[in-house]
Amino acid sequence: MQVCEQGELISWKNTQGTVLYIAFKQLAPRTPLTSILDGERTIISRIRTPSPFQGCAAISFSPKDHNISYTFIGDIDVPDDPAVRKGQPIAWAADTGARAFGTYALVFAADEEVLRRLFPAAFSKQPTRVSYEGPQASGPLITNPNYRNSP
Repeated sequence: MQVCEQGELISWKNTQGTVLYIAFKQLAPRTPLTSILDGERTIISRIRTPSPFQGCAAISFSPKDHNISYTFIGDIDVPDDPAVRKGQPIAWAADTGARAFGTYALVFAADEEVLRRLFPAAFSKQPTRVSYEGPQASGPLITNPNYRNSP
């Protein structure tokens, strides 16, 4: 999660309200995106289109507390084993050209309380507001929960 310290706080108003993300314009391919929870499970899915997001999503949650979850969305490769221990990679940055909002290679999504706890420095300045004017998929953003794009 150290790489998230290099991210930019962005804000996007979707149909449910404003959502905050930590976003990255580009990460070096094979940069590990590591677990912050011990014994967490990861669900890998393709992003449903049309959407402001491209690529796939690694949705991680604690089996002990389903209220704690976060998602890496974008240009990523994922491991074959969905069980991850704290400090192990959930995914790796890739170089396929997938983008969120046409600009960002990767976004880290979690509820605002989790983002503030993990990345307090990101909240020291106003978030960059991003927009997406294109069509959006009806229904869930992610599909195919068994999708794998392994390195």
